[in-house]
Amino acid sequence: MSKIIVMDFDETYTVNKPMWNQVITVLRKHGMEVVCCTMRVGNSYMDRDVIEDMAAIQVPVIFAAQYHDKWDALEKNGYIPENCIWIDDMPMFVWCNRDLSTLP
Repeated sequence: MSKIIVMDFDETYTVNKPMWNQVITVLRKHGMEVVCCTMRVGNSYMDRDVIEDMAAIQVPVIFAAQYHDKWDALEKNGYIPENCIWIDDMPMFVWCNRDLSTLP
């Protein structure tokens, strides 16, 4: 099973979009799937940039604001978070407010 790369948008992808586009191309050449998971809501005019930027490079977006955390958002959208490699400037949003004994 290949790993899925889960990348944050704000202050991760947005820091250097051309560089990340090249990284995504390389990851795909090596058989990796890339998904964007952001703590944004996803139904606001303020989300247009993430929707347009990710559509341009054919990366699906998971909007995690309505979930417990990004881990939960991925699970609820059919991904297995344990099989993911996370790239995020604020990794605390991946696993928020959970008892550490429940870590996989």
